[in-house]
Amino acid sequence: MNKQMLMLYIAISVFSLILIILTYIGYTRYMKLSLCSCESYAKSYEKLPRVQSDNKVIVSIFTRKDDINSIKTSINSLLDQTVHPDQIIISIPPNTENIKAPDYIKKNKIINIHKLSSEYGGSSNLISPILREKDGNALIILVSDDHAYGPDFVETLVDESKKHPDSIIYVAGYNSKIFSETGKKVDNAKENDIIEVSKGVLVKPAFFDSSIIEENDNIKDTPNLLLSVNAHKKGVKLHKVDY
Repeated sequence: MNKQMLMLYIAISVFSLILIILTYIGYTRYMKLSLCSCESYAKSYEKLPRVQSDNKVIVSIFTRKDDINSIKTSINSLLDQTVHPDQIIISIPPNTENIKAPDYIKKNKIINIHKLSSEYGGSSNLISPILREKDGNALIILVSDDHAYGPDFVETLVDESKKHPDSIIYVAGYNSKIFSETGKKVDNAKENDIIEVSKGVLVKPAFFDSSIIEENDNIKDTPNLLLSVNAHKKGVKLHKVDY
């Protein structure tokens, strides 16, 4: 093997190794989610099998962006799943005038844009479905408009809820005492008392009551605190899933 062929072989091997590593950590998928159009994901979305659950399953996301396409990385990650829920609800503020539903949403039976009647701040993705959903045992998965979620995210949270039906299922959290003392968010399932809502959470309407509206008025735009305080007050268990 001459020197040029050897260098080419080494370059290809290094490139292949880098590609494998990037694929393993999810970077290549993230780039695809960011670059590809939502339409391409939406076409195959309804063909996915429904998530296996006897309960109604709703994915709830809130955005203040006027252009839905500006949050396409998050939306695409919710469309690029192993299963689909019964609904994906995109809630928008009551004072939004210019936002228009893209064609892929208009044509999709699962995705809906819901204009809120009141301003609930950063906790809108939690309060909006809780107020509307009459089934107390419905599974509501809360997500953020600036995160990308793994391809089995919905399926994993629903499966964990089956095993722990009386618990809030969450992906990441931290201990408030340690945070107040050190400023560090230490994630330990045995010590966590604050849930990071943006990383992904599954709740049920039965875990809350109407008082959450008044509490939100007092601590608006703090969904982590609002959800966690209500969980502790109602005695709802917290179950962390390693995801």
